[in-house]
Amino acid sequence: MISKKLIDKLIRRKPFVTLFQASAPGFSRCAKCGLPWKYADGHDVNYTDSRSFFVMCRYCWERATNEEIDKAIQELVESWGTDSGYTLQHYLQCAMMDKAGNPLFVDEYK
Repeated sequence: MISKKLIDKLIRRKPFVTLFQASAPGFSRCAKCGLPWKYADGHDVNYTDSRSFFVMCRYCWERATNEEIDKAIQELVESWGTDSGYTLQHYLQCAMMDKAGNPLFVDEYK
């Protein structure tokens, strides 16, 4: 198996991402770089005290703009297709708090 440290250094180049995608059919992917979750760890965003979601790998999360994060979360929430019990605004607010270094959930948007 390929080490995740090596992957982090190499994989953000399109030919590598395409290769990793081909080797992991059926796996969801990072919304920014496209790397399958088989090869990358997602950055968890808490939206309650016991639940979280992830849309980007840790590498991309650290480098993503707020606009990229918002777009990825909106696409994720839309893909769920059912009422999750929380608003899109709640998920976005939780992500922005996390990105700002305060990874706590926000209960006021439920």
